Amino acid sequence: REIEKMYLAVTVGVPHPAQNTVSGRLAPVRRGAVWRQSVTPHHANDDTDDDDDFIDGRGAENTTDAARNSRHNAEGADAVTSYRVLRTWQHHAALVLLQPHTGRKHQLRVQCAQQLQCPVLGDVQYGREWTATLRQALHSPGVPTPL
Repeated sequence: REIEKMYLAVTVGVPHPAQNTVSGRLAPVRRGAVWRQSVTPHHANDDTDDDDDFIDGRGAENTTDAARNSRHNAEGADAVTSYRVLRTWQHHAALVLLQPHTGRKHQLRVQCAQQLQCPVLGDVQYGREWTATLRQALHSPGVPTPL
C-alpha cells in the first residue's frame, strides 16, 4: 500500500505556474565543510495547465510507477513533487500544498528553493538568510491511514 503524503509550506515568493509537477535528480553536494542536496531538473509534466497530477488534492494518479520508485545512480536519485498554490500575499509569499511522489532527503526544501525559486520561509540552509524565522514554515497536517 502506498501512503500519500501532503505538506503545507509558506514560500518566499509565489511559484509560477500556480500548479505543476517538478522533477529532477537530487544528489548531495559538498560546499566547503557543509553537505547539501542539489537538484538537476528535468520535467515530469511539461503541460503546466494539466490538472491530472492533483485529483481533488488527493494524489497524482498519472504519476508513473517508475517515477515513484527509488532510482539511484552516480548523479543522484529521482525526486518528483506536485504542488498547488493555495493562497498568495501579493507577490511576496504563498501558501503551497506540496505532494512528494518520492521520498528524498530535503526533497521539498530543495525543490522549492532551486526549482520553484521560492524557498520555504525560515529555511536558512536552502533559502536566503533574510528568510530566517524561529522555525521552517513547512508542515504536514497529517498522513492518511487506511482502515
